[in-house]
Amino acid sequence: MENPFSEYFENTKAYLESFNKKLGNFNQQHGIGNRWAHPQSKKAVRKDITSNLKNLELQNLRFVSNLTSLLVFIVNKEKSDMKPSEKKNRGCVPSRSSKSESNQSQSYRREFKKPKEFEDENLKKMKMELEIEKKKNSEDVSKRQEEYFQNISSASTDFLRKMKEQSHLEVRRPKIESYRPEEIEELDKETRNFKTKNPRDVEVSQKVPDVLPEKMDRNSSKMDINTIVLRRSPDICSQLVLKPFVTADEIRNEIQILEVQHQNKMNLMKLESAENLKKSDMEFREKLAKEEEENEKELWELDREIEEFERETKRIIEEKLLEIRKMNLAVFQCVLLQRKWEMEEKEFDKYLDSIREPISRLKTRYSLFKKVLKTLKRNKNQVLKRELTSLHGSTYYAYQSVYEGWENVKKLSETFSDRIFLFILLKTLVNVSDKLFNILSCIDYFMNQTGSLENIREEFSKLDTMDIPQTWKLRDQSEIEPLDTLNFKGSPRFYEFPTNVRITEV
Repeated sequence: MENPFSEYFENTKAYLESFNKKLGNFNQQHGIGNRWAHPQSKKAVRKDITSNLKNLELQNLRFVSNLTSLLVFIVNKEKSDMKPSEKKNRGCVPSRSSKSESNQSQSYRREFKKPKEFEDENLKKMKMELEIEKKKNSEDVSKRQEEYFQNISSASTDFLRKMKEQSHLEVRRPKIESYRPEEIEELDKETRNFKTKNPRDVEVSQKVPDVLPEKMDRNSSKMDINTIVLRRSPDICSQLVLKPFVTADEIRNEIQILEVQHQNKMNLMKLESAENLKKSDMEFREKLAKEEEENEKELWELDREIEEFERETKRIIEEKLLEIRKMNLAVFQCVLLQRKWEMEEKEFDKYLDSIREPISRLKTRYSLFKKVLKTLKRNKNQVLKRELTSLHGSTYYAYQSVYEGWENVKKLSETFSDRIFLFILLKTLVNVSDKLFNILSCIDYFMNQTGSLENIREEFSKLDTMDIPQTWKLRDQSEIEPLDTLNFKGSPRFYEFPTNVRITEV
């Protein structure tokens, strides 16, 4: 008799052969030897592997569902092909005759038919028991199936998450050609640990789930499973072994590789941050050096201006001293030649200007000194001492010119004791000389005691260029000056250099 299931078994066998052929082609394409011979990049190969894994997983599920439907068909066929006598025997129970105990050896069993109502009740009980058993089996199978797919989904989600992180990292990955030989060898060692095995070589001691998925939504993390309740058949189910394509060890190896690559990326980021910090520090140092250079340049320009001023002052003072000596002779001639006083008044005015000029230069030098103090930022004490020494020299030359003028006027007043304008001028020169003497004393005190500059500022504020009167002012003042002025005998204080102070002539 021809087997009614032969056609179905042949179709299943053909399906299995095509499935194994696809697995072999996939393993050959993405195997160990030809893994990096693929024309795509590493990222594209991984993406291709994951998509093929999903397709193969779906094919596995369809294959198992076909087997389950085959089992259901076999069970239903057995029920439909059952003989009526067997069905009646299942609904009958044996009975014994009611003979005496002495004739027990001749007892026999005989079958008898029960009423139809009793048979219906029996069938109902059997159906109830079958339903209860099916429910229990379905609950156990659903639990095992949920655990199985939860493990698969958790592993796949972790793997996809790692792949997504790797895809973000791959954006900043340089080209393979730019790698150094040491980095290429290290990557080769890491990739050798990730091996794609042939699913036919993997043996998994895992039972086939009683409830298998028929539909799976790729866009959702959960799978929609239409369950089929089967009656267990140990002869067939014990021969089924599920062979997954990707094992947990391979997923762990891939995760370790991704972690190593992520650690390398973090190290590169740390190196980049260290280089940025170093660069910012260098920029700060360059900016600071530039500011110091500009400050030194400003000080150098001020020093050059001061040197030029002192050089010019020295030249002017020497010229003025010569002029003063000449003017002294002219003054003597003016006093002797009383009649020619009005004619020689201009020459006398120039003589007074020669005394007034060092004081004016001293005031200008003091304004430069204040400007240096405002712009001074470093080496303050050293620069301050240098400037005070220069200021002291300018003050001393002004004092010397005023003092010499006083001596000349005193000689004239002794010769011409009735000339009141000479005594007025003599009194004025004594006051101006005392002011310059006070300035010199304050500078000496500051240089020795390191006091405050306030005293020097106060003494300079008292000094004025117009303290030396002009000829017209002497003429006007001589008319209102009392005669007691003719008895003026005052003299300016004489300045001597301290022993510990050395003044360089300008």
